[in-house]
Amino acid sequence: MIPELIPPHCEHLMTTAEQLNEFRKTHPVQHLIVSGHEWSFIDCGEGENVIVNLPGIFGVEDSGAESIFPDISQLESHARIISIGYPINAAKTEEIIEGVKGILDKLEIAEVTFLAREFGASFSLRFLAKYKERVRSIIFTNYIHYSYLNPNLISILIAKCIIYFYRALPHRTKIERSKKALIHSLKNNPDPFWIPYYISAGEQNNWKGIANYYVFWMDLLKKRWRVSPEGLGAWKGRVLILNAEEVQDKVKTTEYSRPLFRNARLKIIKNSGPFFWMTNQEELLDAILNFLDPTRQQAIETGKQDSKDIGATSSNVTVYKRPKARYLLGLLCLIPFAGKFVGIGLFLLPLILYRDRRLALIGLMGFFLAVGIDRAVSPVFLRSPISQQGFAFSSQLQLNNLIKNVEFYKLQHGQYPDSLPQLRNDDKTAPIYDVLPFKGFNKKPGHYYNYQRVGDKYLLFSSGLDGIPNTPDDLYPKVLMCDSSKIGWIRAK
Repeated sequence: MIPELIPPHCEHLMTTAEQLNEFRKTHPVQHLIVSGHEWSFIDCGEGENVIVNLPGIFGVEDSGAESIFPDISQLESHARIISIGYPINAAKTEEIIEGVKGILDKLEIAEVTFLAREFGASFSLRFLAKYKERVRSIIFTNYIHYSYLNPNLISILIAKCIIYFYRALPHRTKIERSKKALIHSLKNNPDPFWIPYYISAGEQNNWKGIANYYVFWMDLLKKRWRVSPEGLGAWKGRVLILNAEEVQDKVKTTEYSRPLFRNARLKIIKNSGPFFWMTNQEELLDAILNFLDPTRQQAIETGKQDSKDIGATSSNVTVYKRPKARYLLGLLCLIPFAGKFVGIGLFLLPLILYRDRRLALIGLMGFFLAVGIDRAVSPVFLRSPISQQGFAFSSQLQLNNLIKNVEFYKLQHGQYPDSLPQLRNDDKTAPIYDVLPFKGFNKKPGHYYNYQRVGDKYLLFSSGLDGIPNTPDDLYPKVLMCDSSKIGWIRAK
């Protein structure tokens, strides 16, 4: 039972639940099959302007089509309204775009104004990029720019990791998190209707919208749907961005939107949360009607201006240049020994994520340049005192472990090995190769430690940095004097 709240002095007014019942009687939800998916939509009102409502990703099926029924009731006397509910089984952005187009074709609508909320902004922008001749204007509510203009590789990788993590969570856990987020967002809403309404709508389809949210996010990131000024340069439509005050604090709407749209206006709904379309309905409707009616908008502009122009000038759009920041990553290829790995990354990742041939070419050239730098720097690096000390330290550690392998071999076979490679028959990881690279500068690849069996004893040592045995810089296993009588190792004289 949905609770109702009726002020004592307004008992003659209908509750929100009663308004919804009356709305359903006069606004039946229609259905249309497009590309195998069943779409839900409400077609009402009349007028020169046609407003197509694209809800957030949770606006699926019939509940999505009627999700803003209070606003539809107010707007339908000023414009024709097409309010859409997404198919429950749609999984790709392209399916949404073609589905919206299919509905418009069915209704013989040539040009529309999108009223796009939250993730619906992504769909409207993608529709605009593909069918710009069919979009007159766009009204964004709670618009968040999803890095269309300047994609950041690190941000994309982090986002993918987060999405994979959430997709791996049990469905019940995701449902509980969504319920808590919904209740938190609506906690200051005096109308108790909406929380039970949304929870009931989610339970009707087992909260399928949660799964769709992560599916569409991954599709957006994988295919890199990008909207750029080059793609929108020929579009001369207008844009109105309506953001809640708390949402505006979290995103740089102005910074991202200015070079993207020619004629964009930004209005902040003061003292509002993410559901301002239900809590600040009068201010929202007034802003939309002002935007749709040019004469009314001009009257506002001559008086107190309640919104600000953030649109780009024509020169901003035509002189737009591709961001060059990521091309500077090619300089990392100059780092010795690590540069070739950077080159490989710059070659592969742009082909997968950015689809930027120029960056891929920079990565390929950087790889070959890094290989040349490594070949030139390696001899100098290997001869440096720090490098020599490091290799000598590693060689000493391996000698100390190798003597254990030799002694264990005798315990198993009753005698010491004739050569070090015999140790690999029992232990594939036995450290029989000397790590020092200075034995004639690798003239003998795979050089073993010096080993010689002498009766029941054996010699074992490294030739040291000069690569010449029986010289002062030779390295020997470090064995305690009290233990030397228990093993067969002897030191060369």
